[in-house]
Amino acid sequence: MKHISSFLKSTVLFLAAVLVFLGLISYTPKDIQFLTSPQAKSITNLIGIVGAYLSFGLFFVLGKAAYFLPFCFLFLSLDRLGVLRFSGLGRSRLVNILAFSFFVIFLSAFVGLFSQVNAGIWDSSGIAGFFISTFFKKYLGVYGSFITIFLLMAANAIVFFGFFFVDCARGLKLAFSKSAGFIENLQRQEVRPSSSKLKEKVRTISKNIKKKLHIDKPEIKFYTPKVDSLSKESMSSGPNIKPGVLKSENKVSQVSKSEAKKKIDDLEAEEGKPFDPLTYKLPHPSMLKVPPFLEQREVKEDIEINIKNLENTLSDFGVEAKVVSVQKGPVVTMYELQPQAGVKIQKISVLADDIALAMKSSNVRI
Repeated sequence: MKHISSFLKSTVLFLAAVLVFLGLISYTPKDIQFLTSPQAKSITNLIGIVGAYLSFGLFFVLGKAAYFLPFCFLFLSLDRLGVLRFSGLGRSRLVNILAFSFFVIFLSAFVGLFSQVNAGIWDSSGIAGFFISTFFKKYLGVYGSFITIFLLMAANAIVFFGFFFVDCARGLKLAFSKSAGFIENLQRQEVRPSSSKLKEKVRTISKNIKKKLHIDKPEIKFYTPKVDSLSKESMSSGPNIKPGVLKSENKVSQVSKSEAKKKIDDLEAEEGKPFDPLTYKLPHPSMLKVPPFLEQREVKEDIEINIKNLENTLSDFGVEAKVVSVQKGPVVTMYELQPQAGVKIQKISVLADDIALAMKSSNVRI
């Protein structure tokens, strides 16, 4: 019996919501006899003459706030069916009726704060909203009226249907959590299996980039003195020899690493062979490489910085060129440029002073 009563109440509220909504959206002053002249021949309101006069009364008293009524009836109908909870802190019928009435009135006043006194004032805020909003603006000003009326609306909304907002917040939270879980499952199913392929592609691209950078990197050469004089000088002076050991004056020819290794292996294979200082030959100093200059690494870093500054300076002046090789000499360092097709040499030569300034050099010859 209780379920039947709830169903009947829900049906009545739903029909009221539909009828009031259709009457409001199809309202026109031409359907009201004492508002127009000559009178209309027929009623155009979708609910007939009842809908026309009901809509007129609601708009006259509440203005645009009357559109809250059909939605309120619809939510109350769904509440009776248990679909959603459209209730608040009010536990008695009288409290709920008062909270509902004050909420609609203050909603009309809130709409009236946006209205101006004109011919359509009754259609926008209604008579209730007009007088209440005018009263608040007179004593509290515009901003004070907004804050006060909004707080009064919120208080009555909490009493009448406050749990509706709580359920809406829970529903949004649940929807977001489900969406996040769904997206996470998609990432696990689709993105992770393809991550290996993606990593392989990234690895291949990085190898190609490194290879290209290695090829395009300019060659840096350093000037090194010839070691002929050093070798001859070492040969003439020779190392100190202990008594009983002869100094060899034979010419020593340079051998490759493989031949030298083979000779060493042959000597190590001859076990038990006594050391004969008369036949032993000292290694030639030419087997040792001339050590690089101590500051060569620092010089190379400075050259790489100058290459970058040179290319950036040319690019700033609209000249696209690339350094392909560098020859570091004892006094002059030569940078070989490869400009793009169509770049005139004169366009580069006029930038000598700017290039010298960028590379911190006293003079640049192009």
